Amino acid sequence: MAEKIELVKQLLDTNDIDIIKSIKSILSGSTQSSDNWTNLPSEVIEDIKDAIGQVEAGDLINHLEAQETYKKWL
Repeated sequence: MAEKIELVKQLLDTNDIDIIKSIKSILSGSTQSSDNWTNLPSEVIEDIKDAIGQVEAGDLINHLEAQETYKKWL
């Protein structure tokens, strides 16, 4: 779970559109090569699937709420 939080913090902090597009592509399953997905560790694949499920269920918070919640670690 701590790794997911760290990834979310890094994503929120980046302005690099290429990184954002790459992550979006991975999460949407529309990568150019299926090897990108299958080469990931099974734990990462499961975490991504869990995150997608959370988003689809509407279980998320906006950027300002995330900043407030995690500012003690920033």
